[in-house]
Amino acid sequence: MQSEFYRDLEKRMYTIALFGQLFSLLKQRGRTLDSYGFSRLDEQILLFFMVLRYIMERTLASENCFLEDIALCILEGNRELFHKELDLEQCTKLADLMVSGILCNQGAPFSFNPIEGDDRWKVRLNYLTSQVVYDGPTPKASYKMSDDGFHLMLSTLEMEENLRLQFRDLVFELQMKAKNYSKALDEIREIFQLLKIQEVEIQNKAMQVRSNAAVLDQKAYVELSRSTYTLISESRTKFQGYWTNVNQLLQELQRALAAGTFTAKDEADLASLSDISTYLSRSILAQATILEAIQQFSRLLDEQLQFQMRQSFYERRPFRQVIWQKIMDEPSNLENFDELLHPLFFKAPPKQFTPARAFEYRSLRVNELDGTLEEVDPDYDQLEYERQKEENIRQVQQMNDKVQTLLMRLVKEPGHKLALDQIFFRDEFESMNQAREMLSSLSSITSFDLSDLFSKRHEIIIEEQTSFSLPLAILEAMENQLELQEYQKLNIIKNNRKIEFAMEEDGLEALVRIDGLDLSLERKPL
Repeated sequence: MQSEFYRDLEKRMYTIALFGQLFSLLKQRGRTLDSYGFSRLDEQILLFFMVLRYIMERTLASENCFLEDIALCILEGNRELFHKELDLEQCTKLADLMVSGILCNQGAPFSFNPIEGDDRWKVRLNYLTSQVVYDGPTPKASYKMSDDGFHLMLSTLEMEENLRLQFRDLVFELQMKAKNYSKALDEIREIFQLLKIQEVEIQNKAMQVRSNAAVLDQKAYVELSRSTYTLISESRTKFQGYWTNVNQLLQELQRALAAGTFTAKDEADLASLSDISTYLSRSILAQATILEAIQQFSRLLDEQLQFQMRQSFYERRPFRQVIWQKIMDEPSNLENFDELLHPLFFKAPPKQFTPARAFEYRSLRVNELDGTLEEVDPDYDQLEYERQKEENIRQVQQMNDKVQTLLMRLVKEPGHKLALDQIFFRDEFESMNQAREMLSSLSSITSFDLSDLFSKRHEIIIEEQTSFSLPLAILEAMENQLELQEYQKLNIIKNNRKIEFAMEEDGLEALVRIDGLDLSLERKPL
């Protein structure tokens, strides 16, 4: 009973530390706020949370937050809430005191340690982070909310982030079913804000990993990979369904408007549904960004841990022991110290004329006006740019034709399944780069939803295609070959075999080894 009680208290220690450390800082330096008229602790706490709320909004919007911006926030809050006799200059000094002096602790680390000698109860905290940003030619400090700051603000809502997201999702779904579109709009705004908070938190974790991967233990990594990734991926599927339903409702209201049966309530619903559709699109994009950030965080964590493991094998010796102590023991060694520092004072050799430039090959073309020969500058020549553009379009069309040929071979195969080496022939490609790009595109996917791609073809805006894209090539093949529209999926599965291709270009032969792949088409159910 006792051990379970203390274990539960340890779980709550982080949230206790978030508030306890803030109140401790206020107790130590809160007296300096008396000169600005904030003598009561209640006023000071509300003032600090108002400033933290403002910095959180600027962080979520990915905007810089300078000291002048915080001063304007305090000036506006004082006019609306506190009614102290403060001008802009005093608000600027107060903002510097609150942010630099108290919340950032003058750059010194601080921790909440209620029990000395027991690290289980010690919590290191950092409410804000800062970075130098150039505002024109002037460098300024821009403040951002850290993970601890986000948790502090979210803990005032009395709900854990993932649970809060699920709760808001449920309320949004109920409001949509009840056709309370104005309240549903408020809920989707809150959901979008929560998603942006998670996006910033994962980006902050990635920054921590770059500096020191050991700060994140395996438990935190597993929790992030499982709970957050699963929740966001499931929510993304649900949100795509919400977005489809909202667009259907918008189309119905637009038809009612065209038919003349449009009421005042329909007008309000149309405005709310339009905003809901916008927030749903932004939320789906934020969810995709979060999923990509989690995958990137996972790769980065593995790389940093491997790097730190390799670094641990190197022997490190202190500078004082290797150099300083030896100099103190025998000062005569300083006579040869210039030999050690001499390479630092080497100057770069002066620029000299080189005849190699005179013998470099330069592309020439005939001037259409006077028939003379002139050099071609590929960086600034419009005709050369147009020629290169046409060449890129031609090569992309060749790649698209190769994809169509590949898919038709699968269609004609009785089982609609072939190995990569049975449908990929090096001789069919014009260059080694084309073959390499096709191989990398096929190896990067495991399953492709053909039905979904073809159903959304009207939403894809395609201008002049100057670079190869496998989805666009598949879409073009489905529009050209009606037989391909009878299939719903393209599956690409790795097998145990290795494939070798000999590629030759410019007289050089390269041997390329890749994993064996099995390609198959899945027909739509009748």
